[in-house]
Amino acid sequence: MSTRGSAPSWFTDGPFELVRNPIYSAMLPTIFGLVLMAPSAPALVGFIALFVGLEIQVRLVEEPYLRRVHGNGYAAYAARVGRFVPRLGLLRGSLGQIVAIALLGTLGVALLAPVQAGALDSDLKGSAVFRLEGSHGYSIIGLASSERIDGRGRLNLIVYRKGASVTYAAPATVTPTRLEADLGALGRISADIVPGGEKKTLHPHCGNAVHGVEPRVYRGTFEFHGELGYTDAVAADVPEAVGFLANLICPEVANEEARGVGLPGARLRVVARHGDRRQSLQLNKNGPGKATVFSATLAERHDGIRIERSVFGRQAAGAFDYNPLLRTAIVAPPAPFSGSATFDRHVAPANRWTGDLSVDFPGEPNVPLTGSGFSVQLVHAQQS
Repeated sequence: MSTRGSAPSWFTDGPFELVRNPIYSAMLPTIFGLVLMAPSAPALVGFIALFVGLEIQVRLVEEPYLRRVHGNGYAAYAARVGRFVPRLGLLRGSLGQIVAIALLGTLGVALLAPVQAGALDSDLKGSAVFRLEGSHGYSIIGLASSERIDGRGRLNLIVYRKGASVTYAAPATVTPTRLEADLGALGRISADIVPGGEKKTLHPHCGNAVHGVEPRVYRGTFEFHGELGYTDAVAADVPEAVGFLANLICPEVANEEARGVGLPGARLRVVARHGDRRQSLQLNKNGPGKATVFSATLAERHDGIRIERSVFGRQAAGAFDYNPLLRTAIVAPPAPFSGSATFDRHVAPANRWTGDLSVDFPGEPNVPLTGSGFSVQLVHAQQS
């Protein structure tokens, strides 16, 4: 641990100067070497389970804790030092990070679903992964798992299209032969899990083909109705989406964000918490005439279901303007936003962020992004 001057109370010296989790970084290639020494489907599935488990542990437990306890100090360290590989997995709050957290956070233990049917029967009591096509251009990935003998577990739905996503986490019953979930007003799932009877070869986009995979079939009722009708999906026989899981083993591609005085770009971040409801907005520009990269999220809980909504993408330079010294900024982006907001560093903190800016999330439109309870940070930054 570094002890010079006002050093932080976490490790930053030695191997921690290269990666934030050097023990995990050494563990993964070691275990993968063992898989290569004795290759088999259970060994491969075990390695995938280890990788996903470490990702979940680090992203959802360790990193939020360190950011909460050590604040900007840890954020600055994590923005320059990679998670498992040098320069990759930087904490930057941009589109890639939001999508990754959305996926890993809502998948949870469901990511342990078998890559080959029956490979984990002795370890995992029940698992399921499927894909549905919804209306209005949305697709739905469903993942469910239980390690309990009685089948009580979790269903996670990721509803997405270009520029928007909503994730739902709800209780479910998952056994090797049955999937049940009551989503209340959102719908229900009630299906038998049966062998597919046809082996396939998977082609992950970053690796070698996986041969002899036999996807299962979920036979029954699949019904989902997004809030305010933003999407609907109804199906009966749904094949197992093992190809989606195969691609999760591909390495993360991370954008780097640098921050510091002298950079021509800027990052504006707005955050608010109201009980179980959490909102955030982030805007990035690499210079006055550059495109605006945006992301906004809304996390809340309704009737025992945890919901996280996201919108993200790129807009014209005029969506986010700031003066060179970052004393003031004006935010006036087009759809899915409406209205505008102003940041003024010269006034009291309570009055620095004002306006009528709002955003439309899938299933929850016109969500205010200004008002009481919002904290705002405007810093020099650049993404690459």
